[in-house]
Amino acid sequence: MDGRADQYSLGVVAYRMVTGQLPFSGDSVHTILYKHIFEEVQAPKTLRGDIPEAISAAVKRAMAKEPDQRFPTMEDLATAVWPEQPVSAAKGGRPATPPRPRAKPVVTSETPTEHVSTVAPTTPLPMPKAVAKKSRAGLIVGALVVAVLGVGGYLVLGRGKASQSPPSQPQQAAAPVTPPSQTGGTDSAKAPPRRQTPPRRRAVETPPAAPAEEYGTITVNANPFGTVFIDGAEVGTTPIILYRVKAGRHTIRVERAGYKTQTETVQVDANNPVRRGYTLIPEG
Repeated sequence: MDGRADQYSLGVVAYRMVTGQLPFSGDSVHTILYKHIFEEVQAPKTLRGDIPEAISAAVKRAMAKEPDQRFPTMEDLATAVWPEQPVSAAKGGRPATPPRPRAKPVVTSETPTEHVSTVAPTTPLPMPKAVAKKSRAGLIVGALVVAVLGVGGYLVLGRGKASQSPPSQPQQAAAPVTPPSQTGGTDSAKAPPRRQTPPRRRAVETPPAAPAEEYGTITVNANPFGTVFIDGAEVGTTPIILYRVKAGRHTIRVERAGYKTQTETVQVDANNPVRRGYTLIPEG
């Protein structure tokens, strides 16, 4: 898909402009699509005799079915429409426009001026120490009051609880301490178990990404219409337009009751449509 597809679209617009009608018409969308794909367009001059021959030929060539039969470039198409004024491709981009210099303002005696200070900014002065001392003194006095109240409350409550508490029970005898084994001495003491180092994890290798699959299209028509099978799978009744398949070899089969079956194997390349038309032959 390149600029030659745009030529076809432009050719349809130009055909409507010079003849007053579309290049193809039909009673259904499938019929119009079929004509765009398989049928050649009439020269505009056959519909209107006053159309210049150069314009008629250029529009017809722009609407050629095969892209290779159209104009190589849009400049060639423009030259074919008007041979007296040939058009050539631009060799370079548009030259850059230099920026316009700004006009300097005129300073007069009445123009207000702004005084710009050249003195470096000074370090901000610290807050007065008197305020800091005053706030700290208030905090210290508050903390002392809270501490005194807390100690007084603890002494009062603690003594009251001590007088009401029952006599303490005798302490239980401490469990005897097992002496160290005499067989091995201090050297035979068991060393603490060694901390095992967990095994290092191996880096998982990421498999290479699979290459992207390429696709093409198949267009099939038959007279009279028939049922189309591609690679053994039914895809519908003709016309089958731009059926998407993977690039490679594919088998097309067209069937209709009372007619001979048509079978063909085609090679489908990426971005290269395959078009096939079949005439079904009656049996017997």
